[in-house]
Amino acid sequence: MLRDHERSGPRAQAEIVRRLGQIDERVDGVRDLNGVAEDDRHDHSLAQFEGDYFEAMSANPIPFGFQSLDGIDDPSRLRLDRQAIVDLTIRYTWALDGRQWDDLDEVFLPDATANLTEDLVGRDAIKARIRRALEPLDASQHIISNHQVVVHGDRASCRCYLQAQHVRQAAHGSPNFIVAGRYEDQLVRTTHGWRIAHRDLVITWTDGNPAVARG
Repeated sequence: MLRDHERSGPRAQAEIVRRLGQIDERVDGVRDLNGVAEDDRHDHSLAQFEGDYFEAMSANPIPFGFQSLDGIDDPSRLRLDRQAIVDLTIRYTWALDGRQWDDLDEVFLPDATANLTEDLVGRDAIKARIRRALEPLDASQHIISNHQVVVHGDRASCRCYLQAQHVRQAAHGSPNFIVAGRYEDQLVRTTHGWRIAHRDLVITWTDGNPAVARG
């Protein structure tokens, strides 16, 4: 793992990019750009990279935006990848609102990172943060839309809009609190399908009673 004082400068950036190449080769079930299956004997946990995976993703993330089908060798595969990634983000919302915390095991890599109003390292930490926020509520409803997915080989980015309603009748004041913004994800393909490697929650506005979310 790179130490804090080693994370800047050309040498450090070159090392991060080199490790990114290793990751792209080793992630469980990766496929080359022609769709040929690679060796899938590796565990899709990225623990062997000792935390450097997100450093590499930070140095060379898949950009967010619109990806045209023009010039794509296999548009049908790209469409399938896009739909699978959108479905993954939807599965996340149903897991949250249905309080099915273990369903998130099929959404995030074991070593995923996230910023959900606080920095989180590891899927268990992500699940614990979500559970702590939502379990005290009487109800929640997470609605996502306007997905943009960009796929490059076995990595991808996805961003989508979010509006989340939170309801707690016992809160002092109004029982409702809305959070609106977007999710920004970096994803990796595994033998079990696409998984989120990193997620950022970007809040753009809120409305209602913040005390609802304080438990």
